[in-house]
Amino acid sequence: MNNHQLIILLTQGTIAVVIILALFRFRKKIGNGILHACLGVFQFIQAILFVLNNGYNITTSKIIVTPGSSVFITIILFVLLIVYIKEDVKETKKIIYTITGINIIIYFILLAFLWNLNDTKLNASNLFINETAPFIIGKITLFIDTLLLIIVFEYISKKIKYFFLQITLTMIITLSFDTVFFTTIAFFQSEEAATILKTGLINKNIFAVYYSVILYIYLRFLDETDKDLVYFKIKDVFKPLSYKQKFEVAVNDIKKANEMYRLLTTNSNDIICLQELNGNYSYISPSIKNILGYKQSDFLGKQIFSIVHKDDIKELQKKISEKEFLKNNKKTPLIFRLKHKSGEYLWMEYSTSPIYQDGKVTSFVTSAREITDRIKSKKQLEKSLKLLRKRDKALNKASEMGKIGFIEYNAKKETYVWSDYVFEIFGLSPEDNIPSQKEFLNFFTEESKAKIIKKIENLESNGKAFNLEVKGKNQENKIIWLRLIMEPIFGDNKKMKGLRGILQDITKSKNSKIALRNSYNLLKKKDLSLIESSRIAKIGYSDYLFETNSFYWSDYVYKIFGLNPNKEIPSREEMIAVYKGEFLEKLISATKKLDSDGKPYDIELKMTNFKNKEVWVRIIGHLIYDEDKNVLGRSGVLQDITDSKLNRIELKRSKKEIENSLEQLEKNKASMDEASKVAKIGYFEYIIATDDFRWSEYLYDIYGLDKTKPVPPRAEIVAQIDKDSLPVIKQATLDLTNNGVSYDIQMKIYHKKTGKAVWVRNVAQPVFDENKNIIGRRGLVQDITDKKESIDKIARAEELYRLLADNTNDLICLQEHDSTFKYISPSIENLLGYKQEEFIGRKVYDIVHPEDLESLKSTFFNISKEVKSHAFPFRALHKKGHYIWLEFLSTPVYNGDEINYFVTSARDITQTMVANENIQEYQKSLKRLTTEITLIEEKQKKEIASNIHDHLSQSLVISKMKIKELKHNKEYQKLIKDLEFIENHITDALDNSRKITFELSPPILYQLGIVDALFWLFEYIEKTYEIKSDINTTLDTVRMDDTKSILLYRSIQEVVNNAVKYSKASLFTLNIYEKSNYISFIFKDNGNGFDTKKLKNNHNTNGSGFGLFTVKERIGNIQGEFNISSEIGVGTTVVFNIPKSIIKKS
Repeated sequence: MNNHQLIILLTQGTIAVVIILALFRFRKKIGNGILHACLGVFQFIQAILFVLNNGYNITTSKIIVTPGSSVFITIILFVLLIVYIKEDVKETKKIIYTITGINIIIYFILLAFLWNLNDTKLNASNLFINETAPFIIGKITLFIDTLLLIIVFEYISKKIKYFFLQITLTMIITLSFDTVFFTTIAFFQSEEAATILKTGLINKNIFAVYYSVILYIYLRFLDETDKDLVYFKIKDVFKPLSYKQKFEVAVNDIKKANEMYRLLTTNSNDIICLQELNGNYSYISPSIKNILGYKQSDFLGKQIFSIVHKDDIKELQKKISEKEFLKNNKKTPLIFRLKHKSGEYLWMEYSTSPIYQDGKVTSFVTSAREITDRIKSKKQLEKSLKLLRKRDKALNKASEMGKIGFIEYNAKKETYVWSDYVFEIFGLSPEDNIPSQKEFLNFFTEESKAKIIKKIENLESNGKAFNLEVKGKNQENKIIWLRLIMEPIFGDNKKMKGLRGILQDITKSKNSKIALRNSYNLLKKKDLSLIESSRIAKIGYSDYLFETNSFYWSDYVYKIFGLNPNKEIPSREEMIAVYKGEFLEKLISATKKLDSDGKPYDIELKMTNFKNKEVWVRIIGHLIYDEDKNVLGRSGVLQDITDSKLNRIELKRSKKEIENSLEQLEKNKASMDEASKVAKIGYFEYIIATDDFRWSEYLYDIYGLDKTKPVPPRAEIVAQIDKDSLPVIKQATLDLTNNGVSYDIQMKIYHKKTGKAVWVRNVAQPVFDENKNIIGRRGLVQDITDKKESIDKIARAEELYRLLADNTNDLICLQEHDSTFKYISPSIENLLGYKQEEFIGRKVYDIVHPEDLESLKSTFFNISKEVKSHAFPFRALHKKGHYIWLEFLSTPVYNGDEINYFVTSARDITQTMVANENIQEYQKSLKRLTTEITLIEEKQKKEIASNIHDHLSQSLVISKMKIKELKHNKEYQKLIKDLEFIENHITDALDNSRKITFELSPPILYQLGIVDALFWLFEYIEKTYEIKSDINTTLDTVRMDDTKSILLYRSIQEVVNNAVKYSKASLFTLNIYEKSNYISFIFKDNGNGFDTKKLKNNHNTNGSGFGLFTVKERIGNIQGEFNISSEIGVGTTVVFNIPKSIIKKS
């Protein structure tokens, strides 16, 4: 086929399709009859061409395939497909019936009119009769094509989502079947069958693609029957467009939406309810079970007041009756407490939205959220903020009392920050501006000024802190002496970014010395209290280091050895010499095992100290290790146990005496009585058969009874026994009587004459007859009251020390100048998990968090420089690997003018620090809340605008078109004015809906960007409020992501709206400039202005300035800067600086 033939073929096809589409477009006005008639004409032309071309047996020299076999077949199927897509099945059936009927009529017409046509050249009648079979096969094929077309399109539309591919593939498959089926049956014996098949496939498929392109052009630019198809983009051509598909998609969307709503209401963490106007619940989501413990059925058809807290019910009823939650079109949440089924009360937040029908509220949708933790956190936050304010006030008061002020210098900005007391030191008012560095130095004498400058230069170059006493004059020209202590401030890059320090007024030097002396006495008392605790418990401790071959003793070790603490520790040989014999061997053996195996020892030894006094000691020894587990030396605790040891020896000796006495009883009664008095021992014997007691004389003395009288009955004896001791003696007596078990017990009795408590040791053994049967018991009773009191006194002393040392919650330490521990209380195990012995000889810096290390060292440095110490928090490494917060106070212990040790107390403040972090996090959350609210509001506005555009506006457009159609209908000419009235109101409604859409969520902001959106906003302001509004900019666009664009646009809109409300201005200007690192948006008005100090009033409770606070938080969240300045009578200027780092590159 040459180009000329191709142009003719495409021209024919184009003319046919233009006619069809024109008739299809105006089908609503002229009806479908003309379209059906046109299809009939096309079928008739196809039949004539069939006859003239001898049923495809004649192939012209110009066109290989006749239009009848490609153009008209393809156009018929094309019309059928577009009707099926754009109309419905009913209209499609009409087309099929029309085509079938027309072909039957055409057959008989041709048969009748060509019957007598006997032109020898044409011989049309014979020709048509001879080719009747191919003609009928063609019509049957066309009928099959119509059915196949619908089946194929339905199948492909389910598999392929792109509309263009759906119609193209449907046409190609159907036309290919048509060509193959018709050619195979009608011309299987013809020599030109292959040519007909080839040309038919090529040309019909070309028309399939060609007509699909024309369909796109028609739908894109010409078809107005579906408004939602007029404004789609090129990519929308690939979306399914048929009404049937739309219906299916809509049904599926509804199902998905219903399923989504079901999942939301069923699985939501909130309680979602539907309430009637009287407050009864017609639906409650299942989440009520998880939140409040009730079933859905518990409240269906009921109100919820039965479980509202009694303190909240009146306020809740008031708000509901006044419909406060719907005032000013704002959905104000209601917050109150509801009773859980278990009995506890939970805080709930109710948000209610009305449902309107015909302009009236018919019911309410309510969502309830459990906010107990939020309420508690809020109360805790309020409490914490209150405490912070009190603490700030207390710090200022403490600063004033201590005559100490705090200063900080920012090197980059060259500015100072002063505490209030610094102003007082120099005779200035805190309301005054802080002097510059030059003005600050002018307060001092030339000599002091030179010292300060030199020290600051040294600090800036070497980072070395300084401590100076300087002289100067305050604002009242009075001489002042100050202590100036400064230290560097380092940034994250380890570079110095400023200075901080304190100024102390030391003019009254005598008072300072008295305060220093009192502090020294207090420290001395603390040291004495530790020494006294050691003295009461009779415990001392000692260390021995291998490397230096040196010992360290506490004061009480000197006392145990009978030495003066002010003298040197004796040599090793002198120490060992105090032990003799077996005790020396025991000590040497334990020490060798400790050194070789690392096995700690706990032994009791007797020594003869340097005062030639025998002393019993308990020694506990263990090894000292460094961080690498290398042995550094030995450490031990020595306790003077002389009293307790002698008591135990005395008890042992007493027991021996009792045993000897029992032996002597059988031999000599007289000697027994004498021994009883000396040993405070009485003898008794009891015979079971006669229930008779026999006592020695001293036993009467123990019980306080009259020796001249017989032994009292057993009931009277038992009455003198203490109630706690009575069960013990009863059980011992039963065991002896029944089982022959001897007993040796201690019990308390009460002296008959004095009523005083007497502690006795009761020892008894059974008495047997000749047959080894128990007939009684005999034994001794010894008065051990004195010994018992002595032992109890020792036990109380030991208990006192144990309670002091082991149960204090605070950590008490004695540290050397480099923070090495010389002593640490056992509470370290509770606080940090370490044993005492693990930290003796170690430095505190070993467990300090790296971020707190320098601050802690600086604090020790300040303490050593006689600066008043404050509680300092830092993180310490627990043995398990995590960090806890400790707060420590350290006080230096002086030896003359030099610091000898530090006495340090520390306590766990982890919970406090966590609470502080939570407060800071809450404050950050509050700042983020403004941005989140804006984004949520913007999302809701966008959804509302979308709903108005997609539903309300489209319905109004359709209604307007229908009104226009009715106006052209002669039947409604009498109603023309009413129709015009309705049309005008619909037009106004359309305009208002577009206006509302733009105000809620201007599409221009998302489509064209912030600059074009601001132009639209200022045009709207000027048109609506008649305030001249100009924008000056050299920028065509500023590209940001949607979130940042929204925040910036709403911020500028908030400022402009405030200016409209309050400024009474006649001119608004917005200047948009690009600078090196940021883009500036500068808004100005020429209104009345206002006092900007009101914006800084943190105690303002009337809401003034909250909108601008929200603006500031929004701009802060996109890393921008927001500044506002105003002059009364001149106007207001607002500057938004947006960093280029958040601007997208074009």
